[in-house]
Amino acid sequence: MRMPRRTLFVAVSLVCTLAVDTARACNRCGVPGPVCGYAQAGCQPSPCMVPQYRDLVQTVYDTIYEAIPYTINQTITRLNYRTETVPVTRNVCETVMVPRTITVQQPQTKVVPQTRTFQVMVPRPRTETRTRTWMVMVPTTRTVEQTYNYTVQVPRTRTENQTRTYTVMKPVTQTSYVQRCYTVTRPVTQTSYVNQCYTENQAVTVTRQVVEQVPVNAPVAASGQATPSGQATPSAQSQPSYQSVVRNVNETQYVPVTRTRQVPVQTVCYVPEQKVENVPVQTVCYVPEQKSETIPVTWTEYVPETRSITRSFNVTECVPQQKSENYQVTITDFVPEQKTENYNVTVCELVPVQQTIQTPEVRVRQVTENISRMVPEYVNEVVPVTATRCVPKVVPRQVVTRQCVWVPAAAPAAAPTPQAAPSSQATSPSPQS
Repeated sequence: MRMPRRTLFVAVSLVCTLAVDTARACNRCGVPGPVCGYAQAGCQPSPCMVPQYRDLVQTVYDTIYEAIPYTINQTITRLNYRTETVPVTRNVCETVMVPRTITVQQPQTKVVPQTRTFQVMVPRPRTETRTRTWMVMVPTTRTVEQTYNYTVQVPRTRTENQTRTYTVMKPVTQTSYVQRCYTVTRPVTQTSYVNQCYTENQAVTVTRQVVEQVPVNAPVAASGQATPSGQATPSAQSQPSYQSVVRNVNETQYVPVTRTRQVPVQTVCYVPEQKVENVPVQTVCYVPEQKSETIPVTWTEYVPETRSITRSFNVTECVPQQKSENYQVTITDFVPEQKTENYNVTVCELVPVQQTIQTPEVRVRQVTENISRMVPEYVNEVVPVTATRCVPKVVPRQVVTRQCVWVPAAAPAAAPTPQAAPSSQATSPSPQS
């Protein structure tokens, strides 16, 4: 909501006037007016201000919304179903067993004796009579019969097998694959490192002091004369003296030291793993199959028949005649000598056998039935519907507010309250300095 320009201008002017008047108040007494600078005689210091709490009762108006029901008429479409009877003609398949004679090849086993012959090639001379043949043309008289053909329509009765095709529902097994989930525990090897303590001999060099007696050549001394070491020699002749010498000797010692190393340790844990496999599922469905049946059909037809008349007459012609002459020829042949071995062989033969079987035949017949069906009908009807609407309502209520007011200490305070008011209900203006 926008504020009018005139109202906004008046509000800004009022705020500026209050700010200017506050700035021109006396900085000692706090009275609004020109700045006196403590130069006026009537300027008194401002009194001490104390807080005073007052309870103010205010009327607050709350707006509440009430739901008021009201009724309206609404047209709805209702779906009704009625039952009616309808005649339906359908085909019913009946299976009839028909006897038929078929020829089946039945295997039979029989034993056949056979002979196996081993051949050895042996040279044998033989005399062979050969025939030499040549051709000679000889005149010959022969009788020739000439045939004349003519066609005559002859009635004949003919029987023919006709094939009738019909449909049979044949069960067929179909295999489909369905996914099946299952859990398999798979071993997994995990390697972890474990601290292992072991002892190792470490070489340590130690310095040790050793005192040795080293001989020293001393000068000849008079008998009874003291030696540098403070001892008197018993004889006048000089004797060797020894001096203690300290020296450091390095020795190597092996000290056991405990150390820690990382040793790999393998553990086997079993982790569940999801696997999917295809499981074959067999279902039986009926598939229409075409079958044929042979039926003999007899009819009469006229067939053209060719008839002939034969006439004879003599013909002379040169006919080739074959003449032969025999002569002897000696030939050396390699004749195989046969070695015979007899053995039996089992042979399986197929023998036709007549069998009578029952064959199912599907026959279709029509059946008329009365069925009931539901017919939908749409009906419009007026129905009262109750709805609610929200109506605003103003409700007054009394609110008690505690307010803090600063008053001079000289003025009597009306029921001052020592404790401070709550921050959510009281406003505490700061006193003037």
